[in-house]
Amino acid sequence: QNELHANLHQDVMLNLLDIHEIKGDINKMERTAHESLNEARQVGEIKNEILFAERDAYALILLNRMDEAENLLISSVEKCDDQMVGTLAILYADLGMLYANRYEYDKCLVNYNLSWRTASTKGIKEAEILCLLNLANLHRSLGNYEKAMDYIQRGLEILIDAEDVRRSVQLQYSIANIDYEIWNVETAKGLLTE
Repeated sequence: QNELHANLHQDVMLNLLDIHEIKGDINKMERTAHESLNEARQVGEIKNEILFAERDAYALILLNRMDEAENLLISSVEKCDDQMVGTLAILYADLGMLYANRYEYDKCLVNYNLSWRTASTKGIKEAEILCLLNLANLHRSLGNYEKAMDYIQRGLEILIDAEDVRRSVQLQYSIANIDYEIWNVETAKGLLTE
C-alpha cells in the first residue's frame, strides 16, 4: 500500500506540474518540481528523482536559468540506467532545447541526435517523432531547409504505421512553413488547406 501511495503521489505531482506549465505558471511549476525533487532525494528514489529533476530543469529553461538547468539535466543523464530509456530521450531533448536557446548549435545537434537515436533504438515512436520534429525545426531556423525536410519525411514515414493524426498534422504544418519560407507558396497553401 505504501508503494501504491508513493506511485500515486508521484503521478499526481507530475500531472500537477504539467497543469502549471499549461496554465503558464512556470514559477509555480519550478517551485513544485524543486520541492518534489528534494522529497525524492530524501527517500532515495532515483527514478522519481530523475523525473522531477527533468521537470525542474525544463521549468528552469523556460525561466532562462540555463546553468542550473544544465547541471540538473547532465547529472540526471548520468544517473539513468537501461530501464529509463524513454526518460533519457527526454533529457537529451531538453539539453538540445537548452543549447538551442543559448545558440550553441553544435551541442544542440548532438543532444537532439542522441535523443532521436535513444528513442529509435528502443522503438519509442512518440519520442522519436518529437526528436525528428526538433531536429527539423532547428535546421529550418538555421536555413538548412533540405535537411529539415528530410527529418520531417522520416517522421511521416514512422507515422504511416502509427496513424497519429495530431503528429501527422504537426509534421505537415512544419513542411508548409518550410515551403512558405523558401517561397514555395502554392505548395504551402495546399498543405495548410489539407
